[in-house]
Amino acid sequence: AVFLRDNYTCRYCGRTGIPLTVDHIDLWEDGGIASKENLISSCRQDNKDRGRMQYEAWIHSDLYARKSKNLPDDTKALNLAILDTLPLLRSQRIQHIRSR
Repeated sequence: AVFLRDNYTCRYCGRTGIPLTVDHIDLWEDGGIASKENLISSCRQDNKDRGRMQYEAWIHSDLYARKSKNLPDDTKALNLAILDTLPLLRSQRIQHIRSR
């Protein structure tokens, strides 16, 4: 559903026709949930490059600026609009139990 919503395109760099992952906007490691609203289509490289960087830091980083230079303006606007949803996303956090 996330890939379909994002038109099978990386929302960070705009590439298509490549393997995609879903990136947690509010990081999974911090309790971010796996809901459609908290997931964004990302190519593997951009997901790796973001790593554990908070979304606000990522979206304002020089690295994101370089990667997103070819994104359509409407996609850039959608990515920025996510900043407004962060308080709601963070209010839905859960505690993950990790086992080894």
